[in-house]
Amino acid sequence: MAADSTPPQYATAVVAALRARNSQCGAACRVTHSCQALLAAHAELRRDVQRQQKRADLAGKEKHDMQADLALLRENEANAGVSRAHIESLQEQLELAKSQAERATREAVAAKARADASVETSENVAAKLSTVSDELLATRAEAAAQTSRAQAAEERVAALSAENARLLSKLMEAMEAQARAMEEEIVAHEARQRSAAETASGADDAAAAPADEPASGDGGSGTAAT
Repeated sequence: MAADSTPPQYATAVVAALRARNSQCGAACRVTHSCQALLAAHAELRRDVQRQQKRADLAGKEKHDMQADLALLRENEANAGVSRAHIESLQEQLELAKSQAERATREAVAAKARADASVETSENVAAKLSTVSDELLATRAEAAAQTSRAQAAEERVAALSAENARLLSKLMEAMEAQARAMEEEIVAHEARQRSAAETASGADDAAAAPADEPASGDGGSGTAAT
């Protein structure tokens, strides 16, 4: 009975392991898609950092050029009386360029911070994905081992079934032989009883016959005497 219940248990374990593997595969695929999205976002942040850096470099170059122009204009004003309004305009442009350069620098720093955070997140996701992959491989190996054990159990059940059939056949043959022997013993016993009964009946008849003969003689002599 225990051997007959073994294969369903192993089959149930194999099915459960396969369902767990499918579930873990789905989780690994979702993690992979998330990692790909994070990597794409990281690449976009890198490009944004590069654009911000280019703007900051350009603003710095413009600031340097304007400073050079302002110095030149001041020199020209001293030498040739350049218009004060023009110089003030250049100063305003210089302040604006400084403000833009500072804003571009802040944006570049913030973009770099976001990019670094994205890299760290991507690395964490990659580590988790590696762990899930290892667990998936372990689950597949366990499922294969359970399948092998289930097959071995089925083979053992088949062997036990064959052995049970052989033992049952042997037991039936022994019981049939025992039944035949008992039947023969009963027949022989009945024959012995009949023989004993016949022998006893013959002995009773033989014992009764001599007792009857003297009785007849006594009667004859009595008749003659009369």
